[in-house]
Amino acid sequence: MGGGVAVFVKKALGGVTKLVKAATCYIIIQVGQFVLADVYLPCAATPNRTEILIDCLACILNDIADLHYSYIIVGGDMNIDVAKDNELCTLLHNFCQDLDLMFVYNKLPISDRATQRSGQLLMLHQYQHQ
Repeated sequence: MGGGVAVFVKKALGGVTKLVKAATCYIIIQVGQFVLADVYLPCAATPNRTEILIDCLACILNDIADLHYSYIIVGGDMNIDVAKDNELCTLLHNFCQDLDLMFVYNKLPISDRATQRSGQLLMLHQYQHQ
Protein backbone atom coordinates (compact mmCIF):
# COMPACT_ATOMS: atom_id res chain seq x y z
CA MET A 1 0.00 0.00 0.00
CA GLY A 2 1.45 3.36 -1.00
CA GLY A 3 0.89 6.78 0.48
CA GLY A 4 0.81 7.67 4.11
CA VAL A 5 -0.44 10.19 6.61
CA ALA A 6 1.06 12.96 8.70
CA VAL A 7 -0.33 15.39 11.22
CA PHE A 8 1.30 18.69 12.13
CA VAL A 9 0.39 20.50 15.34
CA LYS A 10 1.19 24.08 16.26
CA LYS A 11 4.10 24.23 18.72
CA ALA A 12 1.91 25.98 21.28
CA LEU A 13 -0.26 22.84 21.47
CA GLY A 14 2.67 20.49 22.02
CA GLY A 15 2.08 20.26 25.76
CA VAL A 16 -1.50 19.04 25.34
CA THR A 17 -0.89 16.80 22.32
CA LYS A 18 -0.62 13.04 22.72
CA LEU A 19 0.19 10.51 20.02
CA VAL A 20 -2.44 7.82 20.51
CA LYS A 21 -1.44 5.53 17.64
CA ALA A 22 0.66 5.59 14.49
CA ALA A 23 -0.25 2.66 12.26
CA THR A 24 0.32 1.74 8.63
CA CYS A 25 -2.88 3.35 7.37
CA TYR A 26 -3.73 5.90 10.06
CA ILE A 27 -2.49 8.15 12.82
CA ILE A 28 -4.50 9.24 15.85
CA ILE A 29 -3.60 12.17 18.05
CA GLN A 30 -5.39 13.78 20.96
CA VAL A 31 -5.13 17.52 21.52
CA GLY A 32 -6.86 18.31 24.77
CA GLN A 33 -10.50 17.27 24.32
CA PHE A 34 -10.11 16.82 20.54
CA VAL A 35 -9.21 13.54 18.87
CA LEU A 36 -7.98 13.60 15.28
CA ALA A 37 -7.71 10.47 13.16
CA ASP A 38 -6.04 10.89 9.77
CA VAL A 39 -6.61 7.86 7.54
CA TYR A 40 -5.13 6.58 4.29
CA LEU A 41 -7.10 3.70 2.83
CA PRO A 42 -5.93 1.55 -0.09
CA CYS A 43 -6.79 2.27 -3.70
CA ALA A 44 -9.03 0.07 -5.82
CA ALA A 45 -6.14 -1.99 -7.23
CA THR A 46 -4.98 -3.14 -3.78
CA PRO A 47 -5.46 -6.87 -3.14
CA ASN A 48 -7.67 -7.61 -0.11
CA ARG A 49 -8.86 -4.01 -0.05
CA THR A 50 -12.09 -4.81 1.80
CA GLU A 51 -10.28 -6.75 4.53
CA ILE A 52 -7.75 -3.92 4.94
CA LEU A 53 -10.59 -1.40 5.26
CA ILE A 54 -12.42 -3.53 7.84
CA ASP A 55 -9.24 -4.02 9.87
CA CYS A 56 -8.28 -0.35 9.72
CA LEU A 57 -11.66 0.96 10.84
CA ALA A 58 -11.93 -1.67 13.59
CA CYS A 59 -8.47 -0.75 14.87
CA ILE A 60 -9.37 2.94 14.98
CA LEU A 61 -12.50 2.15 17.01
CA ASN A 62 -10.42 0.01 19.35
CA ASP A 63 -7.66 2.62 19.70
CA ILE A 64 -10.05 5.40 20.72
CA ALA A 65 -12.36 3.28 22.89
CA ASP A 66 -10.69 4.20 26.19
CA LEU A 67 -9.95 7.84 25.38
CA HIS A 68 -11.78 10.65 27.14
CA TYR A 69 -12.68 13.33 24.62
CA SER A 70 -15.44 15.72 23.67
CA TYR A 71 -14.87 15.97 19.92
CA ILE A 72 -13.48 13.78 17.16
CA ILE A 73 -12.49 14.57 13.59
CA VAL A 74 -11.73 11.83 11.10
CA GLY A 75 -10.22 12.80 7.78
CA GLY A 76 -7.84 11.63 5.15
CA ASP A 77 -7.68 9.93 1.79
CA MET A 78 -10.31 7.22 1.86
CA ASN A 79 -9.99 6.23 -1.81
CA ILE A 80 -13.71 5.50 -1.83
CA ASP A 81 -16.42 7.19 -3.82
CA VAL A 82 -18.83 7.66 -0.92
CA ALA A 83 -21.67 8.54 -3.29
CA LYS A 84 -21.81 4.97 -4.61
CA ASP A 85 -23.78 2.13 -3.11
CA ASN A 86 -21.30 -0.70 -2.55
CA GLU A 87 -19.75 -2.75 0.24
CA LEU A 88 -16.91 -0.32 0.94
CA CYS A 89 -19.30 2.62 1.26
CA THR A 90 -21.53 0.60 3.55
CA LEU A 91 -18.56 -0.24 5.78
CA LEU A 92 -17.46 3.39 5.90
CA HIS A 93 -21.00 4.61 6.62
CA ASN A 94 -21.33 2.03 9.43
CA PHE A 95 -18.06 3.33 10.93
CA CYS A 96 -19.47 6.85 10.78
CA GLN A 97 -22.68 5.71 12.48
CA ASP A 98 -20.69 3.97 15.24
CA LEU A 99 -19.01 7.30 16.07
CA ASP A 100 -22.00 9.51 15.26
CA LEU A 101 -19.98 11.16 12.48
CA MET A 102 -21.37 13.18 9.62
CA PHE A 103 -19.91 13.95 6.20
CA VAL A 104 -19.39 17.67 5.77
CA TYR A 105 -19.84 18.09 2.03
CA ASN A 106 -21.98 21.16 2.53
CA LYS A 107 -19.03 22.92 4.22
CA LEU A 108 -16.84 22.56 1.10
CA PRO A 109 -17.04 24.47 -2.17
CA ILE A 110 -18.62 22.31 -4.88
CA SER A 111 -15.32 22.24 -6.79
CA ASP A 112 -13.53 20.72 -3.74
CA ARG A 113 -16.02 18.07 -2.71
CA ALA A 114 -14.99 14.43 -2.43
CA THR A 115 -14.67 12.56 -5.69
CA GLN A 116 -13.22 9.24 -6.74
CA ARG A 117 -10.31 11.21 -8.23
CA SER A 118 -9.29 12.74 -4.93
CA GLY A 119 -10.95 10.33 -2.53
CA GLN A 120 -10.53 12.90 0.22
CA LEU A 121 -13.23 13.54 2.73
CA LEU A 122 -13.71 14.92 6.16
CA MET A 123 -16.02 13.60 8.80
CA LEU A 124 -16.91 15.54 11.92
CA HIS A 125 -18.37 14.45 15.16
CA GLN A 126 -19.29 16.55 18.11
CA TYR A 127 -20.63 15.13 21.31
CA GLN A 128 -19.74 14.65 24.94
CA HIS A 129 -17.81 11.36 25.02
CA GLN A 130 -17.11 10.04 28.52
